[in-house]
This record gives sequence, structure tokens and C-alpha cells, in this order.
Amino acid sequence: MHRAKMARKEAHRRRSQKEVEEAAAEMGDLGADGEVAATKLQSHFRGSRARKQSERKKKEVARTDGEILVEQMGTEGDGAATKLQSRYRGNKARRETQQKKEEAAAAVKVQSTFRGKKARAEVAEKRAQQK
Repeated sequence: MHRAKMARKEAHRRRSQKEVEEAAAEMGDLGADGEVAATKLQSHFRGSRARKQSERKKKEVARTDGEILVEQMGTEGDGAATKLQSRYRGNKARRETQQKKEEAAAAVKVQSTFRGKKARAEVAEKRAQQK
């Protein structure tokens, strides 16, 4: 983060903290019910602040990822697009090759099972004829 941005964040944090302290000073002694209310207000404020920070971080990460992609693509983006296409085609070709190998292995298994059954039947027939 840039120093200016960090300084703005720190100033905002201090301003928020100062507002909370001023509100607490105005309330003075609140008693039991007032303390519960103050605790609820503080909890709400902290939750709100955490949600805002989380949203800012998400936006910053998204922006950073986009900037990285632009840097990799260059001005035209042809190189990155070509690289993505070649990777996709390579993965697709490997998947298809693997699938064909598995299909061939399955066909061999079915054929060998059938041939074994046929051979056993022939042997049993020959034995029956010899007796």
C-alpha cells in the first residue's frame, strides 16, 4: 500500500476512535441498562468496521489478480491467449488419449473372457467325445 493511502486510513481510524470517545464522554455514567446499550453499540460499530475492511480487502485482491493477468497478457494479450489455448488443447488431448487406452483395455478384457469361456467349452466337448 502507498504511504498516502495508509496515512488516510490511520486518520480515518483516529477520527472514528475520537467520535466513540466523545460519545462515551457525553453519555457519562449510564448505569446497568446504559452499559448494556453501550456494549451493543460498540459491538455494532466494530462489526460494521470489520465488514468494511473485509470488503476493501476483497476489492484489493480482485484488483491485484486482474493486474497480474494484464501484466502476463502484455499490451495485446496474444501471447497469454495462445498459452492458455495450448494448455487447454494439451489437456484435452491427454484426456482423450487416456480414455482411448481405458476403452482398449476394457475391450481386451471382454475379448479374453469370451475366448476363455469358448476354449473351456471346447475342451469340455472334446473330453465328452473321448469318453
